[in-house]
Amino acid sequence: TYTFDISGTNGVNDTLAIGGVANLTNAGAKISINALGALTVGNTNTLVTGGAGSSLATNGLSLSTASAVRVVGGGNAYSVSLANTATTSILTVNSNSGAAALYWSGSQNAVWNTSNAGPVTNWNTDATSGVNSGLIPTSGTDVYFTTSTPVATNLTNTLGADTSIYSLNFTAASGPVVIGAGNNLTLGVGGLTNLSGSNQTINAPIVLAGNQTWTNSSAGTTLTIG
Repeated sequence: TYTFDISGTNGVNDTLAIGGVANLTNAGAKISINALGALTVGNTNTLVTGGAGSSLATNGLSLSTASAVRVVGGGNAYSVSLANTATTSILTVNSNSGAAALYWSGSQNAVWNTSNAGPVTNWNTDATSGVNSGLIPTSGTDVYFTTSTPVATNLTNTLGADTSIYSLNFTAASGPVVIGAGNNLTLGVGGLTNLSGSNQTINAPIVLAGNQTWTNSSAGTTLTIG
């Protein structure tokens, strides 16, 4: 795997420039993307160039599994794509998928997708700052239960709509959470992790968006999938 740094400025990124003929003799070579900050949707980044007679489109580079799902920069999750021609490999930033991480505070009510005037939501930017994100989870979001400052409320809650997230995480500080039925929860490849000392219950139907790992690493606790 080759890791390339990219920035929010169009064309400012790591580049592998090969003056002569560039050929990939083995299929399966991967590119991993490291965002140096917030990215700009629509920007293109030339990652690899080769001279005349190159064949980068044959056995071409492809994105690593993680980068193909999302690239995180400046607190946001982005979708990107990689296109190979004979002489170039070019990365395009396609969209901003929303917040990369959100922490449940339950400050508004018991529904995930609530967005009140401000906007203010049930989701903070981190566990301790008390800063309301004004955002709700999307397919690129690591969802965390819960904030510790303020102490989270409405731990029995519902989605409010079919919802896709990147991962679901119960921190060591989390109390017992019940995610009620009524809408589907689609879990991305980030999977599920329970580090809390409390029992956790998910009654919402779960749809798996890809291969993933679930971890219940807190001894004596139960993770119940309804």
